[in-house]
Amino acid sequence: LPESFALEGTTGYDFLNDVNGLFVRGRGALPLKRLLARSNGPSLSFADVAYRAKSLIASSSLASELSVLAQALNRLSENDRRSRDFTLISLRAALCEIVACFPTYRTYLGASGATGHDATVIENAVAQARRRNPAMESSVFDFLRAILLAHGPEPEPVEGPSPRRLFALKLQQYTGPLQAKGLEDTAFYRYPVLLSLNELGGDPQRFGVTPRAFHAANQHRATHWPLGMLATSTHDSKRGEDGRCRIDVLSEIPTEWGREVMRWRRQNAGARSNVEGEPAPDGNDEYFFYQSLLGAWPARQLGSSAPSLDLRQRMSVLMQKAMRESKLHTSWINNNEVYERACLHFVDTVLHPDDGQAFLASFAPFCARVAFLGMLNSLSQLVLKLASPGVADFYQGSEVWNLALVDPDSRRPVDFSPLSDRLTALEPALAGRLAEEDRRALLAELLRAWPDGRIKLYLTCAGLRARQRHRAAFVQGGYLPLESEGELADHVVALARTSPDALAVALTPRLCANLAREDRPPLGATWRNTLVRLPTGESGEGLIDVFTGRTCPAQSDSRGVGLALADAFLDLPVALLVRSSRATGR
Repeated sequence: LPESFALEGTTGYDFLNDVNGLFVRGRGALPLKRLLARSNGPSLSFADVAYRAKSLIASSSLASELSVLAQALNRLSENDRRSRDFTLISLRAALCEIVACFPTYRTYLGASGATGHDATVIENAVAQARRRNPAMESSVFDFLRAILLAHGPEPEPVEGPSPRRLFALKLQQYTGPLQAKGLEDTAFYRYPVLLSLNELGGDPQRFGVTPRAFHAANQHRATHWPLGMLATSTHDSKRGEDGRCRIDVLSEIPTEWGREVMRWRRQNAGARSNVEGEPAPDGNDEYFFYQSLLGAWPARQLGSSAPSLDLRQRMSVLMQKAMRESKLHTSWINNNEVYERACLHFVDTVLHPDDGQAFLASFAPFCARVAFLGMLNSLSQLVLKLASPGVADFYQGSEVWNLALVDPDSRRPVDFSPLSDRLTALEPALAGRLAEEDRRALLAELLRAWPDGRIKLYLTCAGLRARQRHRAAFVQGGYLPLESEGELADHVVALARTSPDALAVALTPRLCANLAREDRPPLGATWRNTLVRLPTGESGEGLIDVFTGRTCPAQSDSRGVGLALADAFLDLPVALLVRSSRATGR
């Protein structure tokens, strides 16, 4: 967003993609791309997939709007001797290429035309369009570039913007819906390398986010948008936050995931059909199905090889939407009923307890392991959202596991009564009325019984109450990335929020596939010599974990003061520590 806008920030998709990327291992990109190519034949880069998808939308569902723009552009060209020879066809073609190469949703041209970031966006779009079309007349691109940048000798009229400026303003109203329909509603369904990256505001080419990059984004938010929203699930996200966290795990275990996918393809070969000489579903759709199933399998049904009727119906609705959105075999306006029936038959067959018995027997244990690791990612994501600069947003029902699929699945009504009952049962621990021994026993139970979602509900409520008690630190406070040291330093993301009378420290693990053993989270001694350095000048005294109620001891050495993760993660795999000078007398 331009910082001059009178806004508090975005609706939170920028944070969603930043925090999700922490749990994606960058080195998993190449093997996962190779796996998709192995499943579906030679594959394109995402840039090419997006370009083709946006070109398709521009020439089909948004074709009339493009024609109106092309006619306006043609009238502009006739007013200059250097451009009057351009034909309407050539102008429309060049315009279509530029919008298909647009890297953002839109520009925000001001009275002086395109400047700064917007000018860079336009220059890049024109340059890419020119490279992709070496046979097109280069001067047409020069003409369009000058208009979009508001360059040229044309004087501004006394009243209102010039025709060139009007055209540029109208074009930026076109690129937004083109990006939404071409990228989100087409390309994301054609490129299932890692579906957790195919999210609104995201870029599947950005394979993983380093802690350094995450901190940089948070520092920018703290400086410029301290009251912006921090989303992890919305009514419009492509999948629920906890399903996304499960799929992230595949980037850590690409070899194992690849073996399973190949085995499932062999087991389910009999469920595929032949439609006009091609398999149905094709490799892309089948690969999309396995990832989506992994992210949507209900936590309470983990370990079972008999999917519920509700899950089977949800997966059928999802796959029909995915096929139509990708627009490769069928679409919303031109249904290929033969291909769709074949794919839905595949879903019904492989998820049937009898017909899909072999597949389900091998899928269930793998899904259970990935779901457990995804749970660890989810808890870390939750704590980082609670502690990051901005307003932590909780979409309906995401107080517990949100494994929703794309709409309409994500917009199903939520039964809040059982959530309220669970929260009431946790109130003694949340209010600090339990003895330390009893509280530790409860947390151990919540962690063992994590599929019921109470552990997430507990952390959500405890964290929000801490934010309420220490608003100065969490809402207006400063932001400091914290350095980690030791053998497992790369598996930690830590930050501090500071104010004159309070300090809050968030400690979270990441990339835990090699740290967790079976169904045991990485607690205590797992973290060996790993510690997190506190801010310079901080003694570390009086830091209390809002989740456990324990005081976390600090260690001092020649380099300063640090927190040993073996102590901080003694009972839970995450920690949110707070010290208030009012409470400690400091």
